[in-house]
Amino acid sequence: SRTDMDPKARVIAIGLPTLSLDPFVQFYELPYKNAHFVFERASGVYEIPLKTVGKVIRGEKHFETKGDGKTAKGTYSIDIQVCNPDC
Repeated sequence: SRTDMDPKARVIAIGLPTLSLDPFVQFYELPYKNAHFVFERASGVYEIPLKTVGKVIRGEKHFETKGDGKTAKGTYSIDIQVCNPDC
């Protein structure tokens, strides 16, 4: 792929200060990590076994790893399905 997704969540924060009865509302976008970030952490190398059925080449594989960082932990999981010429 030549482009990557740009995932964001729209956040609406409503607050009521303790010394005032005037609530405030804030709107902002919270960015998520893109697909490249997830792929980079799910596996270092993507070896996918291929099978030929007639004129179609297909392959699929599941990749998973756990990240245990100092500030955050995560489980990265990717399912890849490839085919040529049609899926």
